[in-house]
Amino acid sequence: MKNLVIFCLLTAFLLSMTACAPAPLKNFDSSERTEDDRELTIGVFGINNFEEYASRFNRQAEQEFTVRLIDYQYTGDGTRETAIARLNAELAAGKGPDLIDFDTVPSRDIYARHGLLRDMSDYFYSEFQLDDFYMLDKLNGAGSLYFLPTHFNIITAFGHPDLFGEVNSWSLADYQRLQSLPQFADTPADTKESFMAKLQTSLIPRWIDLEQGVCRFADESFIDALRFAGTLDDTPYASNASPEELVAEGSLLYSEAWIDSPYEICKIERALGGPAAYIGYPTVDGCLGNYMFAYGLCGVNAATKKADYAWKFIRFLLVEDPLIYDKAWIGIPVLKTAVRQKVDGMLHPYAEYEGKTITVNADGTFEVDGVHQDMTYDPTPYITEGQAERFYGLISRCERVYEFDPTVYGLLTNAARRYFSGQCSAEDAGAELQDRVSIYLSEQYG
Repeated sequence: MKNLVIFCLLTAFLLSMTACAPAPLKNFDSSERTEDDRELTIGVFGINNFEEYASRFNRQAEQEFTVRLIDYQYTGDGTRETAIARLNAELAAGKGPDLIDFDTVPSRDIYARHGLLRDMSDYFYSEFQLDDFYMLDKLNGAGSLYFLPTHFNIITAFGHPDLFGEVNSWSLADYQRLQSLPQFADTPADTKESFMAKLQTSLIPRWIDLEQGVCRFADESFIDALRFAGTLDDTPYASNASPEELVAEGSLLYSEAWIDSPYEICKIERALGGPAAYIGYPTVDGCLGNYMFAYGLCGVNAATKKADYAWKFIRFLLVEDPLIYDKAWIGIPVLKTAVRQKVDGMLHPYAEYEGKTITVNADGTFEVDGVHQDMTYDPTPYITEGQAERFYGLISRCERVYEFDPTVYGLLTNAARRYFSGQCSAEDAGAELQDRVSIYLSEQYG
């Protein structure tokens, strides 16, 4: 279910990005590709962010090259799995597009591990510092830059401050204790399935070490988490009220939230009537349970002869694209100065008119130095200083990037369901998962 929710959210985000493209680019099959010295190719899979990115880049005057998309899902059976397999075969043969769209490609670290991607550190550090950007350090290994996104969302959870106080994280032990309180009896925050979906966000690096290609599902901490999941209900609660309203009235322990702008903080706190406690997902040891979810994520083919072009396009996405400075939020830009500019615009919505003569008309519209503005004059800040601080605080408390491997999650779900249905013990489920994930990791990372 969590996989479906995340895919739907990502699809909605991609659709919002591509809806404003004035002239969609043709989706070429990779077999149609021709070599063009003035062309940069990007491998994509169906709906994607890069169609709009490429369209904006190509509309610029006097570009020395153009960007073209190759849709690997355009032909064949149309499935993402087959499309990714086709790309993998090309990359392994030293071919393929110049850049790859990794937004919906699982286990991206495998590509870097097997030398299929180019480290862009030399280009990046010739112009920027890592501290100029959010999440690049968390997305890449020490000293390398294989993956470069444009935006991200924060995956977190919130509860009522009367219950959580000022804590920023909580453990499974805390969850068990609080969920047993009488006021939560009719509205359990999780079902077995939803809890396991949230638990999989902790798989890496808690129980899976991608550096060593090993897993630890026989660990007692995993067995305890599985046992706790077995105590939860099978079906979700039914209520006409929103999760925010239930948290506000004290009948729901917590609710997850995807934060793509300070507006989401404002929405939550409006429902609660004041600041919320942003606690993140519960974790085994009580460490921070907030995650960054990357968008517009690309990597450069190690075999490309157009690394210069690739960097110029990536640089455009990181610091030049007008969209990252726009007042509208379509995710949180990785460029820190762009985020500050957007947040400042919410705190001071009419700052651009400071020092000018403003005349408010009878109908609520206004004039700026005699020039009519066809909108209502209301200089009230869109968010409070406190909400801006909590937004920045959430970003700073994201220690990891969300990673999802459908194969591992499928194995996790199957083993958990066998335990939930009484077909095996929690220890047997952990042992089964240990064996099957170990084989998978050996095949993928060996």
